[in-house]
Amino acid sequence: EFKKTRPFEGIRISLSIHLEAKTAYLSKVLAAGGAGKTEVAATLMAQTLASGGRVLYAVPRRDVAIEVGERLRQYFPSFATVILYGGSKEKYSSERIVAATTHQVLKFYQAFDLTILDEGDAFPFKDNSLLINAVNKATRGSLVYMTATPTKSIKAQFKKEDIVFLPARHHKKPLPIPQICKASLESVLKKVSPPLLLFVPFKRDVDKMVVFLQKELPQWKIKGISSETKERSQLVRYIKCGTIDALVSTSVLERGITVDDVSVLVYNADYEKIYTKEVLVQIAGRAGRTTEHPDGLVIFIAKKVTKAMKDAQKEIISLNEMAKNRGEIDILC
Repeated sequence: EFKKTRPFEGIRISLSIHLEAKTAYLSKVLAAGGAGKTEVAATLMAQTLASGGRVLYAVPRRDVAIEVGERLRQYFPSFATVILYGGSKEKYSSERIVAATTHQVLKFYQAFDLTILDEGDAFPFKDNSLLINAVNKATRGSLVYMTATPTKSIKAQFKKEDIVFLPARHHKKPLPIPQICKASLESVLKKVSPPLLLFVPFKRDVDKMVVFLQKELPQWKIKGISSETKERSQLVRYIKCGTIDALVSTSVLERGITVDDVSVLVYNADYEKIYTKEVLVQIAGRAGRTTEHPDGLVIFIAKKVTKAMKDAQKEIISLNEMAKNRGEIDILC
């Protein structure tokens, strides 16, 4: 179990956050300027740093640790930040801010006054007692748990009043609702423009899909990515800056990536062993994340419609309705 703490008196910290959409809801308390949970967490971090404390931002996956760490360096240029993950060239040397994978947290004991645990429902952290204990032991102060897709077991550990659902993004536009499509991939591709994230179920599918896309879209620059791709971070940077037009990926990129104006396709979305409701919600959350392009195209391509696909669609619609009822979005499409 996680430590039960109330980090700051008078502030209900969100333990369960949907689709990185915290800024609008917490703006009365946390003056966050950007989008996403990192920006909201940054305000808590600023309070801790101002009082002389040390901060850990822990995530299960390397790609997210790198992206979050670089953003924290931008937010807190006056404080040294170290980014730790397997194979990282950086080493910890008493930096006040640590962005790390949860495996790297095993190195610490009672070291941090504030720990932000982001997406703890993701592999390899989920249900891993070794890593859960490591996070608890590394924390001498407050622990804030944030995720877009909380599991029942996680929610059961906290009182109802300690869990806050925040359905709106900072730009106050509705979350993109996934379309469910039984049409061929060839026909769907006619609807999209770069940049594109196309998700496939297995690593063996990645190279095949890259070849297929290169035939269908000969003018596009297309690359593939999986957990075994060594240059993952570089390829993510390339699609962000427009060097490449499309990335074919396994679910390794379901979390922690923001690409402006991206279209998102999930191929063979009816493969339920991979594409659970939670995974599909996470993937759909890649679209419409920026102020410049708050709308986004998300399409689940499948031969049959699964319960997970319908549940993911319903959850996102429900979040938009919740945001509308709270007055947190401008319109509801």
